[in-house]
Amino acid sequence: MLEAQEELVRKEKLAVLGQVAGSVGTSWRNPLGVMSNAVYFLQTVSPDADETTREYLNILKNEIANPSASCPTCWTRCAPGRRKREIVGVPELLMQTLRKCNVPASVSVQMDLPSTLPPLQVDAMQMQQVFRNLISNGIEAMPDGGTLDIRAVTDESEKDCEQSMCATAALA
Repeated sequence: MLEAQEELVRKEKLAVLGQVAGSVGTSWRNPLGVMSNAVYFLQTVSPDADETTREYLNILKNEIANPSASCPTCWTRCAPGRRKREIVGVPELLMQTLRKCNVPASVSVQMDLPSTLPPLQVDAMQMQQVFRNLISNGIEAMPDGGTLDIRAVTDESEKDCEQSMCATAALA
């Protein structure tokens, strides 16, 4: 009987530890993403910076990458099934994400979202991270500038999946 109670207390402590670790991982991810975008921006707008500045920007980039890589893993392992799903509109979600991204002046953003696009039932924070990654990848693919074209379309031919979304980077 005493062993069963001790085991229950141990499991409860591990559950709390998992929740704390998941919360820490989640709260670190967004600021690290902002810092990573800032470093990318500085590297982009200062291609002819002196060696010391380039070296320090690379140090920052690498140091940000270490915890950034471990946060999603920590969060997934420590808090499985704890996703907060809510109904959100795609345009609002994309605008919130774009406000957090550092889009260089040489890159223009064009959005083509139909008014008939239904809202999504998703974990908004995770979708923002997905969109942020797609936007960052699109920007990185255009070192000389261009147009980041963000489109969403409704696929009427698919019965099981009502909507199909895509984000593409069109080089100008």
